[in-house]
Amino acid sequence: IASMEGTRAILVELQALVAPSHFSTSSRRSTGVDQNRLALLLAVLEKKVGFHLAQMDIFVSITGGIKIVEPAADLAILLAIASSFTNQVLPKDMAVVGEVGLSGECRSVPWVENRIKEAMNMGFSKIMLPQRSLKGLKERFNQKIELVGVSSVAEAIKIAIG
Repeated sequence: IASMEGTRAILVELQALVAPSHFSTSSRRSTGVDQNRLALLLAVLEKKVGFHLAQMDIFVSITGGIKIVEPAADLAILLAIASSFTNQVLPKDMAVVGEVGLSGECRSVPWVENRIKEAMNMGFSKIMLPQRSLKGLKERFNQKIELVGVSSVAEAIKIAIG
């Protein structure tokens, strides 16, 4: 759940494709995601998770022509890239929300309850979010949706795709 307008959550779908580059300089392209933000997130994957992406073309797209500027989409972007890089499918019943810091940590985002409610309304059975955001929420939502708290990008990837 990557964007908030006032207090209303907007659920977006994003896609990533990672493929070997056939040129001396690999390509990084995105639609709906800031190029600088994408470069930062790729550096986190390289440094903190150990993915070797230098010789890979990477494409990221937000479906529907929406542009996301909120950092709450960071974790979802990284998981989509990791999924394509490892050829492992992400769980279809899981929504993802979380900002990612330069050291690979998952940082809290505002309006967590609204994001969880929107995921439930859209039929998701679980939502991955920063561990710090779970305070007091498990008791309120655990019977309705599984809350998966993560502290780092590496932990998120391990849980989501093994």
